Amino acid sequence: MSKMKRKPGWNGETIYALNLYKTFLGLIGVWPFGVENLSSKIRWSLAMLIQMSTIGSQSLEVYRHCVDLDDTMDAFLMDLSSLVSISKLLLTRLNYRHTRSLLSSIVEDLSILEDSNQREIVMRYTTRGRIVSAAILYLGYASGMSFVFRTLPLHYVLPQKIDRNETYDVKVTSYFLSTYCVFDDQSGFWRAAILLLQTIQIFVNATSHCGNDGFFFGIAMHLCGQFEVLRMNFANLGSEENLSCKKIDALVRRHCHLIRLADNLEEAFNMIILIQLLMSALLLCIEGDMLESKSADLILGVYDSPWYTFDTSVVKNLAFVIFYGKIPRQVTAGKFVSMNFFTFKEIIKASASYISVLRVALYE
Repeated sequence: MSKMKRKPGWNGETIYALNLYKTFLGLIGVWPFGVENLSSKIRWSLAMLIQMSTIGSQSLEVYRHCVDLDDTMDAFLMDLSSLVSISKLLLTRLNYRHTRSLLSSIVEDLSILEDSNQREIVMRYTTRGRIVSAAILYLGYASGMSFVFRTLPLHYVLPQKIDRNETYDVKVTSYFLSTYCVFDDQSGFWRAAILLLQTIQIFVNATSHCGNDGFFFGIAMHLCGQFEVLRMNFANLGSEENLSCKKIDALVRRHCHLIRLADNLEEAFNMIILIQLLMSALLLCIEGDMLESKSADLILGVYDSPWYTFDTSVVKNLAFVIFYGKIPRQVTAGKFVSMNFFTFKEIIKASASYISVLRVALYE
């Protein structure tokens, strides 16, 4: 009788499965069970403001472009990362009802599941999700700490580094993020304040990025475990007609419930996944397009040289350089499609066309 009295609630296994997500999502105010609390709203608002400040400073750095190309590219990459991060913060908050439904189901499943074999299957998938989520989160923090550690030695040993080349003659102060053109040369209190702000910016960015990805993976793993249990239950149906009918009715209801949960998972994360895919495609296409254009510009360098004063043998060699320069170097996806702005435009156009056709087909 004691087994029949068990009610849904947080037990040891539930805490093991969800406490990691509760911790890092709660830090940025998007934990589904607490989004309506005032403290959660404050943390989420602060996280949004911090990411907005990151986008503002990095965009301004790219616009001013006062140091070198490496600095500008670092700022641009961080800018894109912050855009994805702020979209995850916003969409996770807006879709909290879907994720709350998923978490409620996890709590219920881990609280009332009695069969030891089924519980073992669910916990195996839960452990996989937890391990991968923790790895994603810790790797994100390690990546963020690399911004800090690469600058800290310069802060103690050599407070400033000099970057001189043919184009620039600028004294560059070391910051965690590429904001040399924004903050110029600061020292003392203002430098410490800037470094503290950038530490928080990096931490929030990593938590929003990797925390959301780990959260998605953990929930998806739990659903996989539930579908595995359902498959096992269907395979173990008895041969007695009345008993089988009752069991089939319960299993069909369970299947409908899991379908609704899978739909909630899709509704909660589909836009986040789309934005992340588009940003990744954009980044790859930018790098490929830049390589293509720079390799093609080699012809201009050859033409600008005093080639008409060279020996005939040298001119023949330059002719080969021009010939191969007309074939720009490209980055491809599996040697199938070139990654450049034209490809990115075609991806967007094709996606929009497919979506329009599917919408018309579904409505009809």
